[in-house]
Amino acid sequence: GGDHAHGWTHCRPESRRIGVDRGGGPFPEVLAHQGRGEVTARPSVVVTRRLPAVVEEELSHDFDARLNREDRPLGTAGLKEALRSADAVLCTVTDRLTAEVLSVEPLRTRMLANFGVGFNHIDTTAARARGLAVSNTPDVLTEATADIAMTLLLMVSRRAGEGERHVR
Repeated sequence: GGDHAHGWTHCRPESRRIGVDRGGGPFPEVLAHQGRGEVTARPSVVVTRRLPAVVEEELSHDFDARLNREDRPLGTAGLKEALRSADAVLCTVTDRLTAEVLSVEPLRTRMLANFGVGFNHIDTTAARARGLAVSNTPDVLTEATADIAMTLLLMVSRRAGEGERHVR
């Protein structure tokens, strides 16, 4: 796998079976991972920011999802608590998962799933050292980026910016 799957490319095959199937039923496996206890049939996930309603609904259906209804940044203390209390943390670019944050004890989290393309806000070296898988959502912005590029090309070729300023 590419850079969007740090941690999963080197895991044992049985590690990839953690979670629930698309039918909503739990996998029969319960995996003890690096002495951090068992992953239950319904893993818990802390969602650090508000996400589209359809995403939050899916998460709530498949996981014990703890949603951030206030949509306020969790900050260092909140992120540390999430890492202590959940099997996974679904973060965004506003969450700074530094080596200091990731050094929390005890660490329950096994996966950091970024809702976005990159993961520059996650210290992947520290995450790897703690045995955390790090993922992102590749191609999530591909179409939007192409739309913006085409819009800018049309604006330049038609001098739309000048025209818009003239109309004002």
